This record gives sequence, C-alpha cells and structure tokens, in this order.
Amino acid sequence: MSTTPPPVLELRRLGHRYGTQPTFAGLDLTLPAGTVCCLLGPSGCGKTTVLRCVAGFERVSEGEVRIDGQTVGSAQQHVPPEARRIGMVFQDYALFPHLTVLRNVGFGVADKRAADDRAMELLHTVGLASAAQRYPHELSGGQQQRVALARALAPRPRLLLLDEPFSNLDVELREQLAGEVRAILKAAGTTAVFVTHDQNEAFAMADEIAVMHQGRIQQIAGAYELYHRPNSRFVADFIGQGVFVDAEVVSPQRVRFELGEVASPEPLRYADTGQPCVPGERVQVLMRPDDVLHDDASPLRATVQHKAFRGAEILYTLQLASGTRVLALVPSHHNHALQEAIGVRLDMDHVIAFAPQR
Repeated sequence: MSTTPPPVLELRRLGHRYGTQPTFAGLDLTLPAGTVCCLLGPSGCGKTTVLRCVAGFERVSEGEVRIDGQTVGSAQQHVPPEARRIGMVFQDYALFPHLTVLRNVGFGVADKRAADDRAMELLHTVGLASAAQRYPHELSGGQQQRVALARALAPRPRLLLLDEPFSNLDVELREQLAGEVRAILKAAGTTAVFVTHDQNEAFAMADEIAVMHQGRIQQIAGAYELYHRPNSRFVADFIGQGVFVDAEVVSPQRVRFELGEVASPEPLRYADTGQPCVPGERVQVLMRPDDVLHDDASPLRATVQHKAFRGAEILYTLQLASGTRVLALVPSHHNHALQEAIGVRLDMDHVIAFAPQR
C-alpha cells in the first residue's frame, strides 16, 4: 500500500523574535514537491527572516520547520544549515571572483570527479554553456544571476531558497528573468521559496504566493485568486491597484453605486469576515482598473484627473460627478487630456465587499 510522501517544507505555527521583539508569529505553510512559493510583502514584514529560519541561519523561537517530514528547526532543536540539504541564492549572488563560471557552478558538488559534468549540465539548462570558462566579472547581472541559480541547483538540494534574487537587476529584466527562472525550476522539479516585495516578480514566478504583513501571513493563494478574491483590505490594497467605492446592498446578490448596479454570481459576503451582506447596508466595494471601461456611447461621464502612460495602455484616474475617484485601464490610442470628460461603464463580474471604514 503506497503512502503519500510528506511535503518538502512545512512551517507549523512558526515564530521568531529578537530578544523580546517578535519578528513574526503563527506562520503555517505547506509546500508539496515541485512547488514554487513566494513570500511577498512590504519591507519589514518579516519575510526574509522566515527564509533565514528555514535555512537555519536564524533560530526558531516557537513552532517548527520541517523538511521532508523531519523537524530541522524548533525552540528545542536546531539542525545546522549545512545539514538541511538546502540551496540558497543571495541578493548579491556571492560568486567567487577568482573561479571560472564552470568552477563556480560545480563548487558545491561533493563528488569532485562529477563536478564538471554536473556544472556543464546546468550551464546548458540556464543557457550559459558558452560562458563556462569566463569569470563572473565578465558577465552581465542577468547572467550572474543564472550562474548563481545553477550553482545552488548543482548539489541537487531538496529545497531552494532565493532572497530577493532580482533586486540587483534592471527593472526591465526582472519579470523576464523571473519567468526564465521559473521554467528552470520546473524543468528540474525543484521545490523553491523566494522572497520579494515586487508583485510582478511574484506573479511571473510563483505557483503560490504568501502575502505577509506585520509578521503574519494574510493570505496564501495563486496570483489570480489574490487579485480577484482578496481576503482582507491589506491584500486588496497591496495586490494590484484599485479603489474602495461606497455602495448600497439592494438584494442578497446585488449592489448599487454611482456607476450602476452589479449582480454577484453568489450571495454577497464581507471578504474579510465571511459574514453575509444584508440588504440596506452600506458597504465598500473593491473596484479594479479593469472593472471600469472607457465607452464613448455611455451616458455616464467621468473627468480625467491623472494619467499614467504604460505603453500599450494608459491608467486613468477618473472623477465621477459625486467626487468619487476610480481607475480605468484604457488602450493607449485613447489619449485623453486632463480635465476632459469621457464616457465610462462598469464591467464587473464579481463583488468584493468590505465594511465601511469609520
């Protein structure tokens, strides 16, 4: 009778503190084999310290870190980093300047007779086989990042950790390389956790995203779920862009606001509490830029207050007659002037409601 293998990584009610100051607490996370997970959050939320606790660079104050079902970190037990079968890619890549790319990649392979073969295998995987005899200073930042990834994968770690792996790269390269790194990890079947504050990197690379705030995981889900089904105001505000618009609940599955009425495919509930929305109540609805369409034929008008050109699209900040402001993402050939009144209409297929803030 076959048994299901344990998850590669489990965090069970994990907590950490510096002295009496807690860094994070009560973290639960489970990663099956082959999962790429992102810890996403603003600076100071504790995400890098979580990574350091998993790696063994920091001691756990409470709870457990388990790898392949074995406890490697708790308040009573601490397995050193070198015994955890973990690979690590640091922000600065930490390549050895005096070693060739080939020697850098093969450095951590225990069987030195097989090191060069393993290194060349991975250099082919990351597209840098032709650079095997070059030195790190002869490579671009993106190439160095791929060498660092290959070196971390060379010893066949059970788990790979990446700490802000794209922070030293140009903005234009980050999303592209995030997609490339994801493809490499998936091809290798590697389970990985990476830390970033950049949601575009998280969207491009991760299967699961754990959004952190003030030392807690607020929500764990895929990018689509986080964007369209946030479970708190923080996640709604942190992921993507949007505004909270006042509305009235007119039926168990319908709300009305200045731009019109919207039907919900299921009974309305408050996103953060799960409690039902009662007809007659005032709520605030999360409205994303893709919920508001530019439509010259619409009788509803809004005034352009701000515009941000994004190449194929323009993000407009629009003011309605009441003074409420909403966002609209419009193809860039619709280039409207500030203070120009344009037609708009709703295209919202689900409702994310929150209680009004007092």
